[in-house]
Amino acid sequence: MKASSLHAFFVSAGLIFLIATSTPAGQSLSPVQFEQRMVVVEDLAAEFHTSSGTVIVTAKIKNVSQSMIRGYATIYLLSAEGKKIHAYQEEVNGGEVFAHGTTVDLKATSKISDINKLASISVDFTKS
Repeated sequence: MKASSLHAFFVSAGLIFLIATSTPAGQSLSPVQFEQRMVVVEDLAAEFHTSSGTVIVTAKIKNVSQSMIRGYATIYLLSAEGKKIHAYQEEVNGGEVFAHGTTVDLKATSKISDINKLASISVDFTKS
């Protein structure tokens, strides 16, 4: 072995030893936390009926998790500044489970008084 390779080996081995001895016996390191995306929202659209104050939101919800899921959508109606004007919830797939890879339709209707202030919509999914 070359001297530089041997030096790198001992430095690496020393670091591993220091890390191993600095963690008390029986204590495990914290796992990395991450959140897997459960669904993808596709074809999100809204119809605004100003005369009645009715908003109809439609979308396709695709299960991209690795399991059967059930849940609800929270629909946010936002102003031009991105502030929440109104929010409401709707069960996805009628409250029934749907399988990985399955796409279901979402249609949610709400009445609001300040419909003229609406500029955008957002949808979040919550597993139940």
